[in-house]
Amino acid sequence: MKLNLNHADIVAMLFSMQYGYANLSEEQKERALILYQKLKIQLRPYGMDPNEILNQNREANLADKPKVNKAFYIMDNVGTAKYTVNCHDGIKMNPDGSAFFDIHIFHNKQKRNQFVRAIMSDGYIRLR
Repeated sequence: MKLNLNHADIVAMLFSMQYGYANLSEEQKERALILYQKLKIQLRPYGMDPNEILNQNREANLADKPKVNKAFYIMDNVGTAKYTVNCHDGIKMNPDGSAFFDIHIFHNKQKRNQFVRAIMSDGYIRLR
């Protein structure tokens, strides 16, 4: 199947359609819509729909992302805190839908390591 769009146009159109129009200028929105219509016309004889391609692409991207319910990471010397552990319990979310991490501050390494062992036995995964 030969499309009359160059690769850059297809990538730009798919990106804009997949991630929404929020960060696009009016000119970019108009171009993305024109590219989408061109692609729709060119795929019609093959019985394909651009929305199906976008949905397959979204599902593939979601499948590639690891689903971490409980996670933590360690940061040392943050401001005046000597040892910190940031934990996500798999439930708390920020308003934008991203994971919310609680912070635990420790003054010595032994207490931090004891806490890390406790949460790892509880099923937490270390991110970095």
